[in-house]
Amino acid sequence: MSGSDFLRTPFLVFAGAIFGAFGVQWLFPPVIEAQAADGGRRYVAVTGPYQAGVSLLYVLDQKTEHLAVYEAKGGSSNSREVVLVGV
Repeated sequence: MSGSDFLRTPFLVFAGAIFGAFGVQWLFPPVIEAQAADGGRRYVAVTGPYQAGVSLLYVLDQKTEHLAVYEAKGGSSNSREVVLVGV
């Protein structure tokens, strides 16, 4: 095995692994879930998962153009909470 073949083999293995990882992401994209609701033309609410056991709720007031973001944590009945994250 020559010196150039010795360097080429690890490079080809590395390049194949990188392209394989990108190919898997392209063929099997992650599932994204979200829900939306229109509250009588003034409020729009959108929710979706953020982390394990945590969801975010975005509420848009279309009249005043204010956006409120809430974080909801699940769990047992005494540990559930909804917290205003930002306005």
